[in-house]
Amino acid sequence: MIEDLPVSLTYEISRPSSESTEFKYDLVDQSTAEFLRQKEFNMREIVGKAYTDLGRELKEAQDRLSSHNKYKGEFEKWLHHIGMNREQANRLIRRFDLVTNCDDEQADLLEDLPVSLTYEIAGCSRISRRQKLDRRFAHSGMPSQNCALLIFKPNSI
Repeated sequence: MIEDLPVSLTYEISRPSSESTEFKYDLVDQSTAEFLRQKEFNMREIVGKAYTDLGRELKEAQDRLSSHNKYKGEFEKWLHHIGMNREQANRLIRRFDLVTNCDDEQADLLEDLPVSLTYEIAGCSRISRRQKLDRRFAHSGMPSQNCALLIFKPNSI
């Protein structure tokens, strides 16, 4: 989860919880409400792209180190050095893989989702979940790796 990331990487705009004071757009004039909604959208987009960029950087570092046998185990040591554990890195890398294996429109939609949701969607690549999805959606012709499409276009099956 986001709280697992190092302090320097923890900025995320989250939805208000039931315990927090919720902002009500109808308490400000329409122009201000539209302005604030646009700012919220812009910030969510920035955060989504930042997590994708973090995943890219981690994947490139992992690929570089794994291409040399002499660096076996060094990726995890490096992760520890920067204040990140293997699980955090894997989530970001899986998220990056998911986003970059989609067309531009789907990637933009994924990056606009809450980060925790994209982690869940990226988890669809696990074998047991993939097998279940393959069986469930076999009639659609859609491979399970594209399970994110079901969230955006449920009537397209």
